[in-house]
Amino acid sequence: MYYVEYVLFWLLIFACKFTFAYFLQIKPLVKPTNIIRDLPSMQYSWRDLISKTQYDLFYHSLRGEKLEKVHEYNFDHPDSFNTDLLLSCMEELKNGQAVSKPNYDFKTHKRTDHGLLVNP
Repeated sequence: MYYVEYVLFWLLIFACKFTFAYFLQIKPLVKPTNIIRDLPSMQYSWRDLISKTQYDLFYHSLRGEKLEKVHEYNFDHPDSFNTDLLLSCMEELKNGQAVSKPNYDFKTHKRTDHGLLVNP
């Protein structure tokens, strides 16, 4: 008799757990997932550069004392990036102009002259 009660107890626990999971966790997410899945593919514009930009290409070139102490340089600090160059590139792309994306050489810690051309 105890075996039957034991089995029924666990069946009730699993049924409650499944009911909770289905109605409160799974079912509310089905409709939004279907909406997202059915969205048409979108054409990206200049704004796509923001999400795909390799920010490390916009590092300042290191010279002098900073280059000598490169192992102590904080590349994560916001001042290590040339934010003005990044913003001007995005502004030019926004205005429909092609931009040469900088190319940063990580061995010499300097920006090279040859950059990749990015069209708007």
